[in-house]
Amino acid sequence: MDFVDYRALLSDRLSAYFDISTENTAPFARWDVVARHAASLSQTFLGKSNVIDYLETAEWCLVRESSGISAETINAEKKALEALIPQIVRPSRNHKSTLISSIIVVRSLDRENQETRNGLRAVRRFRRSVPHRLFFHGWTDLGIAIVDLGAETVIASPAAKRQAKALAPKNLSR
Repeated sequence: MDFVDYRALLSDRLSAYFDISTENTAPFARWDVVARHAASLSQTFLGKSNVIDYLETAEWCLVRESSGISAETINAEKKALEALIPQIVRPSRNHKSTLISSIIVVRSLDRENQETRNGLRAVRRFRRSVPHRLFFHGWTDLGIAIVDLGAETVIASPAAKRQAKALAPKNLSR
């Protein structure tokens, strides 16, 4: 399977829940596919149309192809994700959480290479949660997942672990 096939299959799977864009707009020029899901959770009702309290959650999946993985690649991805937070997250009293996941697709990983092992170790250790106003305005979690098309495996950071099964190439079928 190559990146074009994987991107098409993943887009088909995500399209049921996510709004998918393949245009390279300014903050997302680094990624090939940008998928966004937003939900509003109502809590308190006064009447049929009067909602007093609600919470907003959002999830972003950013997909791109890479020729290889190294610690420098992962550090650049971390910086790009952190720079994206002020541009796409709007903390407010009603904001609960936002999860931003970067999915890096690689044709094949050379797990014997020391640079690759350092990069995979950096992914597994990556934890980043940004509180907004002491969590009163919600939080943002960042995650990174590496998809190895050759071995059909996914290596994910703790924040992206719950997506790993859905991202695995062997689980994507038409």
